[in-house]
Formats: sequence, C-alpha cells, structure tokens
Amino acid sequence: QNSCAYGILSPDFSLPNGSNGEFTVEAWANSTGANGLNTPTIAAKSNYNQEEYALDAGASGCFRFLVRNAVGTAYNANSTVSLTNSGTWYHLAGVCDEANGLVSLYTNGALAASAAIPAASGIFNSSGTPMTIGSRTSYPSYGFDQQFPGYISDVAIYNYALNSTQIQMLYQAGISFPPVGLTLTNLGGNGMRLNWNYGTLQCATNVAGPYLTMTNVTQPYTIPPTNAQQFFRIKEN
Repeated sequence: QNSCAYGILSPDFSLPNGSNGEFTVEAWANSTGANGLNTPTIAAKSNYNQEEYALDAGASGCFRFLVRNAVGTAYNANSTVSLTNSGTWYHLAGVCDEANGLVSLYTNGALAASAAIPAASGIFNSSGTPMTIGSRTSYPSYGFDQQFPGYISDVAIYNYALNSTQIQMLYQAGISFPPVGLTLTNLGGNGMRLNWNYGTLQCATNVAGPYLTMTNVTQPYTIPPTNAQQFFRIKEN
C-alpha cells in the first residue's frame, strides 16, 4: 500500500493507425477498501489520460481495463467488481484484441466486461513514459498520486491476446498456487518493510536482474534507508 513500482521501460505496445494491437495485462489484486481516488491503479503504461493501457479501478471504483488507440481514444471494459469487496484476491486479465475489435476484462477466469475497439486502429504512443505497478500519476508533476489501496501480486504482460481458455487455466493455476502476496510498507525515515506468503526473497539492483537469493532473511524484512536502487521478487520454493 502507498507504494509504486516504476521506471519499467518495457514492454511498449505503441503502434500506428493501420496496425492491430494484441496484448494482455494480468495481475492478482486484493483491495483493502475504496480510497476515494478516481483511478486506483494496478498496472499502467504512462500517465493518466495518456496511457497505452491501464488495469485499474477507474469504473467508479470497479475494476476496468482501458486501452487507447493511436489517436488517443479510450476504450474501456468496465466490470461491476468493486474495491469495496475488500479482503478477497481477484485474478484480473485485460485483453486487447484489435484484430477482432475487442477490449475485454476477465475476473477470476470469467469474462466480466468487453468493449468494441476499431480494428487496426493502432495503440497510443507513450513509449517515452515507463510502465508502473501500484499507482500512476494524474499529472507529471503530481507524483504517483493514483495509489491502489491494497495488495498486488504476479503482474504479467503478454505480447499477444490470451483467449478465454488460457485465462481460465491461469486462474486455476493461481488457485492451486495462491499469490505470493509480496507487500511493501513505507516506514517513513526508517526504510521499508517487506512481507510475503511463502517462497524465497531475492534482490537485484536492476529490474531485469540478475537476482540473488537473500540468505538468512525472515519476514517481515526491513529494508534500511538507502539511496541505491533495489528490486525484490519471490522465488517459489
């Protein structure tokens, strides 16, 4: 909560008009209740109103998947699953399938919402702004002010449109092996605190790795204040 993974330079799905955008954004999310923000963000590429895509709770506090075509028009698949349903993990999969003219959102393996998008209408170019997880900014100078109130796990990006069978399989796999639930708590000037459900904590100085196993670490693990860039992940045992 009140944290953000940012500076994720890829993937970039921007395409000119005349090309079909095909990709999927997947995550597990567990809210702690609505926070009053218009667009609590799970994963997004670029700033508010300039996104290539956004998986968020921007449908009046309900989960949605937003895609902008090459001219910047937004197409929203809005679910009715609200953040007020707190304390429950939801598997979310947003699918952009311009070849078939659809933007879709799946919750827990089932189609929750879809919207028509013009085929071959490209994807908005926000290649200069990195992807974020856990928040995005409503305006570049405002900082990461669109925080998701809760926990996010197992964010995955696919450079193709998953079909309903594949999404159902991912959901069922998640039920068998529940989200790791890696959470980060800001301790102010005392650093950050990490918690996770199971597995081995690994650390790197670059998001792409290499990741090294942190030995003799127990949770909750406190990260001391530092100016150095650090990235963490959990390796399933």
